[in-house]
Amino acid sequence: MGTMGTQETMRYVISGRLLFFAVVLASFGACGGGSTAATPTPTPTPTPTPTPSVSSIAVSGTAPSVGTPSQFSATAKLSNGTSQTVTGLATWNSSNTFVATVSSSGLVTALHAGEADIAATYQGASAKSHIVAAGMSGVRFQIEAGLPIPANISDTLTADYQFAQAFYLSKMGRSISGTVTFIITSQPSPYALGSTLVTNGPDHEITFYPPGWTMLRQNVTLQHNVTHEMFHVLQAEVNWPGQGGNPAGTSRELPGVRWLVEGTAEYVAIRAMSDAGIENFNSTYTGAQRSVCSPNLPPLSAMEDLNVFYNHSSDGSYTLAWLGVHDLLTQGDLNRLHLYWDAASSMTWQDAFVPAFGNSLSNFYARSEESRALGCR
Repeated sequence: MGTMGTQETMRYVISGRLLFFAVVLASFGACGGGSTAATPTPTPTPTPTPTPSVSSIAVSGTAPSVGTPSQFSATAKLSNGTSQTVTGLATWNSSNTFVATVSSSGLVTALHAGEADIAATYQGASAKSHIVAAGMSGVRFQIEAGLPIPANISDTLTADYQFAQAFYLSKMGRSISGTVTFIITSQPSPYALGSTLVTNGPDHEITFYPPGWTMLRQNVTLQHNVTHEMFHVLQAEVNWPGQGGNPAGTSRELPGVRWLVEGTAEYVAIRAMSDAGIENFNSTYTGAQRSVCSPNLPPLSAMEDLNVFYNHSSDGSYTLAWLGVHDLLTQGDLNRLHLYWDAASSMTWQDAFVPAFGNSLSNFYARSEESRALGCR
């Protein structure tokens, strides 16, 4: 029994020493005392995200009208399902630049009434939008079929309308607010004139008769004529503010007698053409002075009457009238017409004449005949 106990005790001692050395060795190795270092775990390289490609693009915008541009936009649909606005990055073009043009930023400008495709291209993808451009607001046409006139006459008249409106606004601070309808007919003119104006309420009709067809083939003369007739529209509108011209169903006269009404319209048309470099005012004025020398042409005082004025149109009544207006408007001051119109809306034209033009009617008539005589020497 004693020997057995001693052997067991030694076994436990030896086992304890072995366990102790094992723990020490393990600790020594963990502290870096060994000859082999631990290998670090490598950081994984991230997979690059692919750049999304353009799947398609879409073009959107409201069709413009002549005189009112419209901003279009281009939107790209990407391969990752997102969308991107590429209006300023896309390449733009119009299929019909006569009707509409488009800028590099997508601004669409209508030049004439008609149809066109507005297209955008970005990174190989393209799309288009079909537009129907409307004519300028306030302009309408009634053109009799089969007349020997240019096919694009509506475009020409629209451009002339814009020209006149721009001149009135820049030089007089006013423009026409009502609708102007251009009528071209084969019916004879009731006044043996190339064109006439009828104004009722907010609507105005400028009619071209057969004598005026020559003007339709000569755009410069037509532009002058449109500017003249549209000035009558302006006269009607400003003389009765808020009524857009003559009240419907009535026949009220334009402000003043016939030579003054026609003379101001003709003078303004000549000024507009001269300011645009289309006509030479000095040459026109010199030629006009020499064309009123007919003994058949009565003085301005006699042409207060409508019939007398029109019966002598071939003798130079229109020319004598605008020469008279030229004398009235000191240094071409068109604002004097504002003074006259404002005064004529509340008093007779004779009473409005003096404060607006700074001269009595009798003195003006006498001076007009003196100027005419000097020009005809």
